[in-house]
Amino acid sequence: MDGSTFSYCIKLCRRAAAQTKQQNKMRKQLFSLALLLLAGLGFAHGQTPNDAHCSYSIDCNRTKNLKGAKSVNAVPFVLPSGDTLYFEINSDSSTVSLVAPHHGVTDYYIDWYGNHTRPSGFISIPSTVTIDSVVYTVTRIEAGALFMCHITGVSIPNTITFIGRSAFARDSLITSVYIPQSVTQIREYAFSSNVLLDTIVVDTGNTVYDSRYNCNAIIETATNTLIKGCNTTIIPSSVTALGNFSLSYMPFTEMTIPNTIVSIGQQTFYRCEQLVSITISESVTSIGDYAFGYDSNLSFITLQNPSLSNVSSSAFNYTTLDSVTLIVPCGRTSYYASRSPWSRCANIVEQPDCGDPYYDFYATSYGNRLYYKILDSSRVMVVHPLEFDSVGNSFWTGYVQPTGQLVIPDSVVYNNVIYAVTKVGDEAFMNCFGITSLWISNSIDTIERKAFAFDFMIDEISWPISLLYMGDSALFGCGRIEITIVIPPGYSGPTPSVDAWIGGGAFGGCNFSSFTYGGSTIGYGTYSGNSFLNYFYYSGVLTTIDDHAFDGCEGLSVFTRIAGIPEVRIPRTMQSVGNAAFGHCIAITRVCYEADSCYRMGSDTLPVFMNDWNISLLTIGEHVRWIPSYAFLGCTGLDTIKSYSMVAPALGVDVFSDIPANIPVYIPCGSLESYTSRWPHFTNFIEMYDGRLTAHSSDTTRGTVTVTTQPSCRASGVVVATPRYGFHFVNWNDGDTANPRSISVPDSTSITLTANFEINEYSLTVVCDTTLGTVHGNGQYLHGATASVSIVPNYGYIFNHWAGLPQQDSPVDSTRAEVSFVMYDDVELTALFDTMHFTLTLSANNPDWGTVDGGGEYAYGTELTVSATAAEGYHFANWSDGSEENPRTIVLREDMQLTANFAEGVGIHGTEGGAVRLFPNPTNGLLSVEGEGVSLVEVYDMASRRVLAAEGAGSIDLTALPDGVYYVRVVHGRGVTVGKVVKR
Repeated sequence: MDGSTFSYCIKLCRRAAAQTKQQNKMRKQLFSLALLLLAGLGFAHGQTPNDAHCSYSIDCNRTKNLKGAKSVNAVPFVLPSGDTLYFEINSDSSTVSLVAPHHGVTDYYIDWYGNHTRPSGFISIPSTVTIDSVVYTVTRIEAGALFMCHITGVSIPNTITFIGRSAFARDSLITSVYIPQSVTQIREYAFSSNVLLDTIVVDTGNTVYDSRYNCNAIIETATNTLIKGCNTTIIPSSVTALGNFSLSYMPFTEMTIPNTIVSIGQQTFYRCEQLVSITISESVTSIGDYAFGYDSNLSFITLQNPSLSNVSSSAFNYTTLDSVTLIVPCGRTSYYASRSPWSRCANIVEQPDCGDPYYDFYATSYGNRLYYKILDSSRVMVVHPLEFDSVGNSFWTGYVQPTGQLVIPDSVVYNNVIYAVTKVGDEAFMNCFGITSLWISNSIDTIERKAFAFDFMIDEISWPISLLYMGDSALFGCGRIEITIVIPPGYSGPTPSVDAWIGGGAFGGCNFSSFTYGGSTIGYGTYSGNSFLNYFYYSGVLTTIDDHAFDGCEGLSVFTRIAGIPEVRIPRTMQSVGNAAFGHCIAITRVCYEADSCYRMGSDTLPVFMNDWNISLLTIGEHVRWIPSYAFLGCTGLDTIKSYSMVAPALGVDVFSDIPANIPVYIPCGSLESYTSRWPHFTNFIEMYDGRLTAHSSDTTRGTVTVTTQPSCRASGVVVATPRYGFHFVNWNDGDTANPRSISVPDSTSITLTANFEINEYSLTVVCDTTLGTVHGNGQYLHGATASVSIVPNYGYIFNHWAGLPQQDSPVDSTRAEVSFVMYDDVELTALFDTMHFTLTLSANNPDWGTVDGGGEYAYGTELTVSATAAEGYHFANWSDGSEENPRTIVLREDMQLTANFAEGVGIHGTEGGAVRLFPNPTNGLLSVEGEGVSLVEVYDMASRRVLAAEGAGSIDLTALPDGVYYVRVVHGRGVTVGKVVKR
């Protein structure tokens, strides 16, 4: 087959596949439309014939709602999308449940929304809601919460623990569901009637449920029971039971129950109206009520159990068994013909090959029955159970197809003989749509043609390193496979030998998106037409890529040893790349050519990258010294070339002839002369610098780093560290503290800098006169820390307010003696006080005898002078507290009351014992005092203040006193005598 014919065949295959895909899509849309149109006529999930009087009409639902619902305080919550959800506060007063506007009904078919607007589109259920300024956690989705809404998908937060009955029932547009790890209870019918649902994922951290092996289903982990599936569900081989209503309303056309399933629950396949054929494995022992009820198109039932008797009498109610062909194990026709419900079947026939089967024996491997043909005394081959000639027509009719994980063992025992399993026969597992993973033992050396063709649900393969021969189309049309194949080096032709051979189109048209290959040679057309192939990784020493190896891989953008680089990398070890090897790979945008000993790169008529018009960048490695003829012929979209070889590689014929001459060609610094002379086709050479400066933050929550200028051949790079609010730059990882920082980077060198940041520390200083009060809270605080400051005033002072309080989101009352605030900077507070005031109350014991002066209201600690002035004929005696000082100094520290005591004055007169004589009177200085027994002489002014005193008789000098009238008080042996003296 020449290259053009081969490409034409590939195009036909792709066109047929696309038409089939479009037809399937149209069937799904028609089916969904039919379900929507018939929704008002059919019975609800779980509805028995006795309920047939109530249809899905709004009036009927409303009537049911009035009878069965209770009114609750459902609080509306508007999502950012504009949809309204309703929540009810739970009894714990800290959580809420998502509910319908009318919540509390028990019947599945009640319309919980009534006249309320239903949510639509993709709904993201919040993890918390705020009601009356209180934040509540959303923990439950109650029964009917989103019943019969118009949602297409839902995000369930990781706070939800409970999903109630019919919570998402009849959401006819929903396509995907993700169950978080927090969910521990899912009630029946939670997702029933969702006919478009094609993706179900349970978080791997969930301990109650799982969706093992990407099965698109919800499985109860402890019981291995599948409780909810969808229209793409593949039942894992580890599941032992199909739960009630788990696969109802799904648009299956055929179904094989794995050989691990023991029970099929009530209404499991209820109203699967497109179901045509069902194969029930030997392991199944019971089938529940309405398990296949209303499956109107069911035509074939295959039983593998020779005596399946525990079947509900209503298991097939409203399914017309009198038009069903029942296929039973060999010799069991009469058994099933005499038992209900099987006796109602129109035809009961035994499975094919009951007489002389094509295979020699069968054995079970991890839940799947495999069929073997003996090759010789020590080897067997895995085969299809039917004759090869009839496989294309009858497929697996009468036999249970393998599903889930298919394990092909290295040996099998038959009649006490151990046989090595060395081959997989022609079409042995072709069209086994239920296989999801494939494990092939290392005893297998041969896989015949189409052995696994069209098994499009396989997404995991363990491949044998012993494989030497793979037939044509061995995995043609297989689905989502991500595999690693290790093939011994060598290439000899289509005959099995010690070298390896991979047949044409062995992986052609497959749906896998990535592939890892460990061999040295990629054969002719091996992956041709794999439109889903995006990533190809090679792990071995790759030397040869044959003609058309990837021709037509329209999605291929990565061909490399290093994951994550979107380019086709031709490694240094490559010796030959064939005609159109990457032809029509229109997703390729970058090519890296590193081969230093490649002698062939396509031809002038079939270049390697034929019609790959999206290639824009070509990178040439530093070790390349020669580029063979036609290597990049036809790459007309190429707009940039980067070559890292210091010496321009020599060129073969027409290497760049289709590429514009003026595109930029980047070359190493100092290599311009070499490229100008060797690559005369190009006119725009640019010396490039391959040094690189990168920088990052040691903690991005503390600060960011930006390389503002990349280094070049002649310039340094510049990097800037920018601390976030509350942090400061400390240094770079090499100890340098410059910021911004300039740094030179040698060519072909990468330098990475790390900026270190630290949190700010602030000082809190409180200014306070210690005579006024005592403060607490001075010190150092980290950014964002809460500081608390308090003041205790000393006696006599009252705290007024703080000066210098920082601004806060919530204002701080500056008049409180104790305040708290968040530190975002240095803070200096000043404590301001008011002084207490006290009252000094003065009075005279008799207002007629004298007056007082100096009373009133004064601040705490005021030093003041008070005085008492006696009226004429009287004198001051003392104060009420006993003090005789007058005038008198007082420091006021509290309220005080003082009374000045005055006494009557007396003249000079004799008393018993004799008189006292004062002379001269008036006097200008010296005053003589005579009398019997004089012991004390005191002189008082007219304000009754004592101004002089002398002990004993004699004289007293008044010279220093101002002129005026004075009282002289003389204490003598017979009493006290007071007289007036005038001083002039």
